[in-house]
Amino acid sequence: MPQNSLIPQSVKGIDRKIFEAKNSKLLIECDQYEFNQLVLKICALIGCSLPSPESAAQLFAWCCDNYMGITSKGFELSFGLNAAGTMPSKINHFGSFDASFIGDVLAQYSEMQRKANQQAQKTVHEDHAVMLLGTPEDDSITRNIYNDHLEQAMKGNYLSVQLFGPRMWNWVIKQGIVKDDEIPDSLVTEWRRKAKATVFDEYRLTKTKWELIKQQPLNFEKYQSYIVAEQKRLAYIWFIKSQIK
Repeated sequence: MPQNSLIPQSVKGIDRKIFEAKNSKLLIECDQYEFNQLVLKICALIGCSLPSPESAAQLFAWCCDNYMGITSKGFELSFGLNAAGTMPSKINHFGSFDASFIGDVLAQYSEMQRKANQQAQKTVHEDHAVMLLGTPEDDSITRNIYNDHLEQAMKGNYLSVQLFGPRMWNWVIKQGIVKDDEIPDSLVTEWRRKAKATVFDEYRLTKTKWELIKQQPLNFEKYQSYIVAEQKRLAYIWFIKSQIK
């Protein structure tokens, strides 16, 4: 199967960069030094004064509390896109790298990330409907997708692995390629935590909003399904990476 057949043609340009940025360490997994290095690069890029060490520590804690699902590459990319004027509206830093500026940029980036994901998923279902309808009696199509993912991952390309993650994780479990009881509980807990953080970030949910959503069965079920899908995506990426070591 040709490599490009699994990559939706609509996922290009900025959307592709956003998807690539998702395949990196979460900001909350970084330490203060790593965050400071990111800020240093960003401030050099946008021509902004560096925050003091004390301010940088406060900003790091603030970002981790309010943007749990942002990755380190996504954080850096968001300010690059803003500087290039490719966001819905360009945010002016007025010489200060502060919470107000960061919040305005990341809020727009989160919305761009959510829309990119929706468009990619929509395209997958439209352009690859036949592939996604593989029957239990004949799973050769799905196996071809799986083999192609391994080949792409060996080249460092995880785009279609991410897009097909939830569906393919169900398949590898069903085929017995991966067994639920062989996956460490700590790993499952980590996926769940990261998945929830990502959904919170993309839909701008806070702890207060989440408590309100819990009281709305249909809404709660919807967001829970998003978290489960994201958890399966992370699990499938982990599995593919484990197969190419």
